Amino acid sequence: MKIGKNIVNERAGLRVEQNQLAIEHIKSQKKKITKKSKDNYTTSPQPRYFNYTKKYAQKSRTDLYEGYLPMEFINLLNGDDDSEIGVYIDGDSLFEYKGIRFTRKNIPEIPESEFEEIKAVNNVIDFGKSNYFKYVSRNGKEYRLYSTKKGCISSLETDRLLKKENDLALQRYAHFWNWCMEDVTTLNNNAPAVGFTRKEEQKYLEEMGVGYGFVTIKMGNRENTLFRTKSKWHGELINKYKYDSKYEYMRTSVFGKQFGAGAVITIGGKEYIFDANCQIDIPYGADIYDVKYPPTLDKRSDM
Repeated sequence: MKIGKNIVNERAGLRVEQNQLAIEHIKSQKKKITKKSKDNYTTSPQPRYFNYTKKYAQKSRTDLYEGYLPMEFINLLNGDDDSEIGVYIDGDSLFEYKGIRFTRKNIPEIPESEFEEIKAVNNVIDFGKSNYFKYVSRNGKEYRLYSTKKGCISSLETDRLLKKENDLALQRYAHFWNWCMEDVTTLNNNAPAVGFTRKEEQKYLEEMGVGYGFVTIKMGNRENTLFRTKSKWHGELINKYKYDSKYEYMRTSVFGKQFGAGAVITIGGKEYIFDANCQIDIPYGADIYDVKYPPTLDKRSDM
């Protein structure tokens, strides 16, 4: 990260090997989150970072990390840890995480240059892994977010600790794209009930620069592919596995026999004619949800 150089300059006394040992210790202790600890610290001429033993005086409120916390630790705070974030706040200024006590002054300010806007490229959205980025709403307001290794995006925990603004617009943006990594059926069928309308779906997709057809979303170590349809009978997005299932069915004679040979069906604005076997050859990627069906044989016989 670019912030690394700034931290090294500001904390010249903290050697590289100390930083590495600290991070290794954090990882080894990630399942041992406690509010109280009997560990005790010894003094050191170097800035303190896990410079302690269990043989001396009890740890006190003055046993705080000195200087800026390294970015590896900041990334853990912002969601890269495998376990749940366990930040304990004593009053309004003292925090403890993974056995480390620190205050707001220990949290480095992440340069705005780190927060690049994410846009779709060839219908691929890559939020990155352990990546800081920003969302710019239609009214021009910018929001800071983080894409974790495990595959989700959210506001910055460190921004919350620093009491920076974290409003509903940011939360809804993060919720929408996190939902896109899952089964989108529920939200599509119940959009008003869960808080997203089709119009809002369109807004997020258009802001991102997503076109119709297949769209792939990458977050951390996860990846998901959806299909964006123009159909008014569905939500904007369909999971790929559902598209594939319907695509295979629509190419079978079982599907075509209800219409009969010679019937004309319109798929994605293009006409297809059922052959003698009551089959049609649909190209993969056609909008099979935007369909104008011909009358079935049963209905024709009633006419």
